[in-house]
Amino acid sequence: MQDDEQSWATLIPSFVSGVRTTKIPVSLNEFDLQYLLDCLDQNQNLAATSLGASSPFELGRQLIESRDNQTFSRYDGNLAGVVTRKGIRTDVVSPTRLQDWADCPHKYFMRHVLAIREPERPEDQIRVSALDRGSLIHESADRFFREFLESRSTDGEPVTYTDADVAAIVRHGQEVATELETRGAVGRPIFWARDREALLNDLRGLLINEQKREIRGRVVASEFGFGIDGASVGAIRRTLPSGRVVTFRGSIDRVEMTENGDLVVVDYKTGSVEPYKGLSSGEPTLAGTKLQLPIYALGARAGFGNDTTLVHSMYWFTSNNPGRWQTKGYDVTDQVLSDFDSTIDIIINGIERGVFPARPQENTWSGAGRCPYCDPDGLGSRELLKRWEALKLGEEFGPVGVLWDPKTGNTPTQGSPDD
Repeated sequence: MQDDEQSWATLIPSFVSGVRTTKIPVSLNEFDLQYLLDCLDQNQNLAATSLGASSPFELGRQLIESRDNQTFSRYDGNLAGVVTRKGIRTDVVSPTRLQDWADCPHKYFMRHVLAIREPERPEDQIRVSALDRGSLIHESADRFFREFLESRSTDGEPVTYTDADVAAIVRHGQEVATELETRGAVGRPIFWARDREALLNDLRGLLINEQKREIRGRVVASEFGFGIDGASVGAIRRTLPSGRVVTFRGSIDRVEMTENGDLVVVDYKTGSVEPYKGLSSGEPTLAGTKLQLPIYALGARAGFGNDTTLVHSMYWFTSNNPGRWQTKGYDVTDQVLSDFDSTIDIIINGIERGVFPARPQENTWSGAGRCPYCDPDGLGSRELLKRWEALKLGEEFGPVGVLWDPKTGNTPTQGSPDD
């Protein structure tokens, strides 16, 4: 370009040169960068240069410094002194909500403190979601058993279901399936035809495979609520070892009573049995990730027994897939309740202390079980996983770290999205 053709323009050799020489920075970033460049020209120590708490450069520097060491910082989910009891509300809870914290504290913070939900994109849905699969089984079974209880006696031995009963539960399943179709929640038609038939077969199996459960009673309630609107039983209060008082509310899929007056709690699970391996009276909560059975037992006692009534609580994996129709459960004894209370105390302590690190799952080729809060873009969470592994081996989480400490034998298994 000739000199006379440049009279209308100012030549700027580079972005850095422009920032150095401009008299009016156009943004806070450029203002801070100009100041840092001036400090660099004067041989000042940039690490000791203060830019102010709101400066993007300062925040970025703090982030990099925190990631370069093993300190549990606010960039990792350390919100000590930021969250308040009023803001996080831990006096009235549900077991599934507290499970979220043990599973991934960051997920708990996003979902239950900030009330951020994963966006639904039905237009991208190929098949019916795991959540809607579970809803179909739960809702269909509830409709059947409510109808069943209105027409049958709850006294005597466990029932042997007839062909008419099987046809009735399938009819309810067809109704719920139609409701899902109306909502557009079933995915593509080519897949839904097969998924629909598989779910209806699972409903048939719910009655046909009753005898496979080693402990059975006669059904006395379906979706039995405690502490929720319309429930006949109030919330369950527990005094924890620390002296905290926590109130639980929830709904039990099924309550049964044996001939000798013992109670059986059944919680349907349509997902994998894998996350529940190791569940027993010796490990009743699997480090806080499986909290439903003890509190459901207390809810059943409140409705159909007393403080001394024996309750056997179980998860029942209701599917015709290989390895399914298994049960995982135990008798809810005083020792089980003591272990439960101690675990709840740790979780509540962690929430109130502001401990919300991301605990991503191992990456899988299928993406199954991916935490949308740890991996929102679906590109993987390998770096977050490395950070978690580094933090959990130290003492950065304080007294709540015992829940994830490998030295204590606690190895919580993260839940299935089907739960």
